[in-house]
Amino acid sequence: MRVYNSKTNIKANYQEGIPHFVIRVDFESRIDATQCKEDLTDIQAILKLEKRTQEFVERELRATIEKLQKEFQVDIFGFG
Repeated sequence: MRVYNSKTNIKANYQEGIPHFVIRVDFESRIDATQCKEDLTDIQAILKLEKRTQEFVERELRATIEKLQKEFQVDIFGFG
């Protein structure tokens, strides 16, 4: 999958005195190439690929944020 358009929205709030952030990332992607045996004419196969892409992007964003905050102690995203 190749992401070619994205938009991010960050909302902050406090819960019991602790800051919490909700990060919403909307993106469009397309299938660049595939080596799987999925029938890409089947809508269920496309929905499955979309779900897997969403889960992958979420895992990568979480890992990136956690590493930058814990290991490097930097706030490049401007959470404050």
